[in-house]
Amino acid sequence: MDSEAWFYFDSNGRAVKNQTKYINGFYYTFDETGAMDDTWVKGTPGISNSTANIASDAAAFYTDEIGYRRSGWIYTYDPDDEYEEGDEYWFYLSTKGEAFNDEAKDAKDKNALGVAATDLYTGDIYHNVAAKVIKNKTYLFDENGRMITGVVQLEGGSACRSGGSALADGEIYYFSTDDGSAEGAMETGKVTYDDEGEDVVYCFKSNGQAYRNAFVSGAIYDSEGRRIESEDSSYMLYVTEADITDDDGRTVKIPAGTQVIVSRSGSVKRSGTVEVDGVKYTINRDTCEAIEKES
Repeated sequence: MDSEAWFYFDSNGRAVKNQTKYINGFYYTFDETGAMDDTWVKGTPGISNSTANIASDAAAFYTDEIGYRRSGWIYTYDPDDEYEEGDEYWFYLSTKGEAFNDEAKDAKDKNALGVAATDLYTGDIYHNVAAKVIKNKTYLFDENGRMITGVVQLEGGSACRSGGSALADGEIYYFSTDDGSAEGAMETGKVTYDDEGEDVVYCFKSNGQAYRNAFVSGAIYDSEGRRIESEDSSYMLYVTEADITDDDGRTVKIPAGTQVIVSRSGSVKRSGTVEVDGVKYTINRDTCEAIEKES
């Protein structure tokens, strides 16, 4: 507990209590004792903690020590982490200091649904997610306003996107795990994801959705959006588990159950004769099927 606190006294000499006050161009909030708040403030000033909404429903951030209301991007502790013992996260605050989440006004106006996002690598599940376009980039936030990163799959409905069309139920998206200004932004095009030292290649459409069971730029992307490729420098046999469509998703390019040959870079052999593990195969030009040559 802090042993010092800031107070503000009106011209009548009384300390401002239980309210937000505009002072010299900034908003400050003071608790029931008159002490200036300098972290997340739950609920509405003037309402007791017992009746206030939880932090994810209404929260404003006030800068440490300085105390004025913040807006835009901040990196700090979760609103529910009162003693600041956990991890820090990125939040995006409105001009009122409230973190964007599914309860934000611009999310509600678009009928935000309480959908979940599951990280396909860590297994973490983020509840009541909503997306927002910020400076032409899309970001995803959980119910407490924490920015989400990683390869995630939505479930339970379409996620509202303030400033753009909704993110589709059941689809896979990638929100950059890179450090710096790219962190958290939704990616499109070909992306290499680092899975604990193993590179996994995806290809995302212009709307952010992963190509799945698709043949794109000469490579196959499976049902989870991962590019199929040989694990070493030689070729590999692969049998398709589902119909593989072209990149528009309408025409079947390679039928389910077709044996094909792929390289380390993911390229599917589309013609000629190829040897794999000492066996020669002839490639069908129409279906890319690898047919073992008779000796």
